[in-house]
Amino acid sequence: MRTVVFLSLVACATAPSSPAASDAGTDATTPRDGGGDVDAGVRAACPGEKTTCSAWNTRHRCEMDGGTKTWVDEACEGGCFLGECEKAACTDECALGDKSAKGTCQLWDMAKSAAAAAAPDGKLVDRARDYDRILRARALADGQVMNPHYQDDALTTLDFYSGTRDAAIWTGSALAAQAFRLRATESPDAAAQVRSMVDTLHRDFAITGAPGALARFVLPTSLGIPTEWTRGGADYCVKEDAHCNVMYDGKPHLWEGGISRDQYTGVMLGYALAYDATHDEAVRRIIRGDVLAVAEELAKKRSLTVNVVVNNLPPVPRNVTFENVILIPEEFVGGRVTVTVDSGNVGENTIRGMREFVPDFSMIVREVLGASPAVPRSSTAIMLNAFFAMALHMAKGAEPTRYAALKTYVDASAPGWLSVAEKWDYSPNCGSGYFANHIAYIMGYVGATVEEDPARKARSLAVLEGRLYAGLRDHGNAYFTYLWSGAKGTTGPEVLAANRDLAEFPVGPRLHPPRDLTADPRYPHDPSCTESGAPMADTRAASKVVVAVRERAIEDFMWQRHPWKLKDPGVARQVMPGVDYLAAYWAARAHGLLADDRPGTCARFVP
Repeated sequence: MRTVVFLSLVACATAPSSPAASDAGTDATTPRDGGGDVDAGVRAACPGEKTTCSAWNTRHRCEMDGGTKTWVDEACEGGCFLGECEKAACTDECALGDKSAKGTCQLWDMAKSAAAAAAPDGKLVDRARDYDRILRARALADGQVMNPHYQDDALTTLDFYSGTRDAAIWTGSALAAQAFRLRATESPDAAAQVRSMVDTLHRDFAITGAPGALARFVLPTSLGIPTEWTRGGADYCVKEDAHCNVMYDGKPHLWEGGISRDQYTGVMLGYALAYDATHDEAVRRIIRGDVLAVAEELAKKRSLTVNVVVNNLPPVPRNVTFENVILIPEEFVGGRVTVTVDSGNVGENTIRGMREFVPDFSMIVREVLGASPAVPRSSTAIMLNAFFAMALHMAKGAEPTRYAALKTYVDASAPGWLSVAEKWDYSPNCGSGYFANHIAYIMGYVGATVEEDPARKARSLAVLEGRLYAGLRDHGNAYFTYLWSGAKGTTGPEVLAANRDLAEFPVGPRLHPPRDLTADPRYPHDPSCTESGAPMADTRAASKVVVAVRERAIEDFMWQRHPWKLKDPGVARQVMPGVDYLAAYWAARAHGLLADDRPGTCARFVP
């Protein structure tokens, strides 16, 4: 049994957290220094510190008092929005339906100075508020995004959660949505959600016991949260990737291993956005620590002995040198990494005890077989470029020694990664494996927005625009359009089309009924894509034209699934979390591509 030290976000914030509005609901807290009404001109503002909202009608700001920084909460005459007191605007301090000593969280109309009914069917911002409510009420298993299944049609009794092996990518994407929301509104509720989700994802790194190694999901044993792996009393701990009775925060936990590259992409997207959105240095420090651990592990050149299995023959030990890999000792077999290779298809492999991010898989195969043709992987090169751009961005000014070492490595390596990334090309394949486009795309966005070196930034943006977006722009994917337009800093007819598509996104909760459009004349069947057999076994019949957003099959994350699917069996009493709507909507708002369609309202506690 291994013990992992728990790191709390709460204990080490640079600025103290602020109390919310008073129990009366209309009077905000007095300044924390006891000085009554604060005259903003009396003291100078603190250099480098940003004014934020600590409640729907409270401004949290820093003042210089005799050379010392003092944080005060200032009651606003109206509401607080984007860190400033505004008579006609306010920002969300809670999720609709939440309850506290101050009352119930309701929608508040500033113009009427009264509670108002939310309208998720007609207002996109209210739809986002509703999906946020649904996510927290139904789809978070100890803070991680999963898909709830219910025993009854009324959705009152939870049966189990599915989607556990994808919990990391969608929790990271939910963090990205909250970070976009924080940028767009400075909502104290969004800030609290960023802190909470970063804490959860940090646990996913820390519990593995290896620097840079990520768990797919983590659950405290004592909670007994039902998953697809424990239905009917099944013993989860007999699974190959299961790790049980690992101590974390003084309690036994279980965690899922066998991590894949796609899980990292969601987490790193969320971390990249949260790092720049948050004003909490404790949160930034945790994110920076995890990201630098990933980058520094990937930068190491390692000499080690691995067991090699070729064409199902008995394993043979071999001394190898690997780069761009993360070791996971908890998953070693017989104390070693095990690499299984098919000599007839060097792109197919399994590796236990290590997660590789090599931009050309021949780097692995040559070490274990002695020779290999080139196997370039553009998506993985895009990931490497993004990971290291994040690491340099976060280490600069905060970790000078580590920054210098990483910069030397990146300056030498990034041109090669970008050369591979620039070869990315879209392969239709009747939509099979479409999820790979999503994970490349979100890392292309990170590389294009976080990169600080001008030459690399230009090349990264060219990959996002000239390869990724150019290949996927006609797929009715609003999320991809918002990320591309936001990175480029431009708007156009594509954004208007994306806004229309997003408006078609169904109102929650997103149940998973069967769909069959195969007889619909608006969606002629593509004869090259069959309903069964390769390559359509996982996607069924495909249309020649993009299916409208409102009619697409319900998916875990719409934007990672292809838009031509005509037939889906559905899953009874399953609810999809809605992170796909939240990520797209708040990306559009943060990048100024979509206006608030219900200005002057916010979610606040009402007695």
